[in-house]
Amino acid sequence: MIFGCLCDAIIHNSSRCDSVCCDEAHDILQFLTGLDASAGFTIIRSENHVPSPQHTANMEVSAYGNEGKSALFVDGRYELAAKNCVDAKSFDIFSLSNTAIIAWIQKNLPPKCTIAHDPRFFSINRIKSICSNLPDCEFLPIDLMSTLHLPKAEKRKMLLHNIFDDEGYDFCKSERKKRLGYIFAALESHNLNAYLLCNPCSIAWVMGIRDFGQANTPVVLSYLLVTAAHDFILYLDDDYENASEELSAIGITNVKYQTYLQHDLEQYSCVGVDESETSSHLMSKNLVAVKNPCQLLQCIKNEHEIEQIRISSSKDSAAIINFLKWIYEIDKNHPLTELLAAKQLLALRKMQAGFITESFRCIAAADDNAAIVHYTPGENTDKIIKNILLLDSGGQYMFGTTDITRTIALANPTEEQQLFYTLVLKGHIALAAAKFPVGTTGAQLDILARQFLHQYCADYNHSTGHGIGYLLNVHEGPAAINISNNVPLKAGMLLSNEPGYYKANEFGIRLENMMLVREENDGFLSFEMMSWVPFDWKFINKKLLTDAEWAWLWAYQNEILFQTRAHLAQNTTAWLKKFLETGLQM
Repeated sequence: MIFGCLCDAIIHNSSRCDSVCCDEAHDILQFLTGLDASAGFTIIRSENHVPSPQHTANMEVSAYGNEGKSALFVDGRYELAAKNCVDAKSFDIFSLSNTAIIAWIQKNLPPKCTIAHDPRFFSINRIKSICSNLPDCEFLPIDLMSTLHLPKAEKRKMLLHNIFDDEGYDFCKSERKKRLGYIFAALESHNLNAYLLCNPCSIAWVMGIRDFGQANTPVVLSYLLVTAAHDFILYLDDDYENASEELSAIGITNVKYQTYLQHDLEQYSCVGVDESETSSHLMSKNLVAVKNPCQLLQCIKNEHEIEQIRISSSKDSAAIINFLKWIYEIDKNHPLTELLAAKQLLALRKMQAGFITESFRCIAAADDNAAIVHYTPGENTDKIIKNILLLDSGGQYMFGTTDITRTIALANPTEEQQLFYTLVLKGHIALAAAKFPVGTTGAQLDILARQFLHQYCADYNHSTGHGIGYLLNVHEGPAAINISNNVPLKAGMLLSNEPGYYKANEFGIRLENMMLVREENDGFLSFEMMSWVPFDWKFINKKLLTDAEWAWLWAYQNEILFQTRAHLAQNTTAWLKKFLETGLQM
């Protein structure tokens, strides 16, 4: 029995499948394991559980295979964080993959065991895969928030924003109609009665709406049912209150709450869903697997969005430059901590007109904490910054989403740190300067950023780049730059370029800019830089740079002032000029 549930184990998945429950999923993973991560999977064994209002750090260990421990599976970004904060007496930690999860269950649980799970936190694809590989197991659906006695979200009002407002009401109607047309086309081509769009970012893109009351990713938590009769119903999360009037004012009149969704789905004989994005609590015989018809389209920005992104990127870059001035000039006699640095950066972003919220919680990692790829400072881990600060952060603005990383030297770096910073920079430049034929994938480009580290038998355990939404999720699929992504890059895609190097328990380096895919001549593509923040000269070993790399760096650093000066105060502009001139004279 676990938390009063009659079963041999509870499985929980916090990996984002773009369901409307990802915040709850994250909170449950942290409660069960102590790990703060957006991508993780845990298996809690019944014999390990001691009922307690605290999380399972106090679990007793009994002997049943693998020393009777429970299991936690995380991707490369969280491996070191998991080892640092998860109780090793209660959990074994593994790399995240379906194969590894299935293998662990087969080895460590009874052959005909009962496994409890909350179907809201598993996509249809994920639960089908697990069930098909464990045919003798019984899967017991439960409400995990209630089982764990965790507080439910309170009712709240929607802070609605119509993304099409700038263009006027007629444009709003026509653009929404055009985007709905992609779903109507999918209905027709697959002979469907209806299509249920479950990805909140896709829904936000189609309808042109955002909820500025939602932390980090300003989507309206909802499902969108589009029918063959060319109408639609927006099903809002039950926690919203009094949202219908606001939506009606922008032409969205057919609105219900999610309480009614399953009943309404039963009225159709053939409903298309993307099984990788649809929560398994909606599984029924009338659902048909059809890929999300909007996902690829939404990541190709139109010219209006591109121009807005340039504005948001310039403002955000100015905020980072203000932060650099502040941190380089701070009184060294006053200890500077990670949380103070993150708080100061947020304050400087708030000074930029149009800023709404952070696009994710700021990663401000000092010294050895910088070796933890996705470290987030907290009251119990806050550390004084002595030598290095890795600062990975982003903002949501009225006109776009940003993501940028700089590694900052507050003391003279060692030769080893200079070496690996420069190798990471060389990889960053190689990718940023690339020209490649139409049809090239992120998997084919990924080696450009890793090649120089490979020469020193080094690498990094994360993607080189990810897609970035337009006032949406800072991580947007399907395109990415990593060794396994085979989606061809297209003009208009916005991607990050973020190679890194991490030496466990010593230091970490990551350099990240946003880049836009643009058309070149004769069927080729290239990247346009969208982030404008200087690299730290103290880290750069110029002897390791080729003439072409130095020319790229000189041109980039020289362009920063032009791109950001409209958003900088006069004294910051003067500081920036001096900083850039110092480095360019190396």
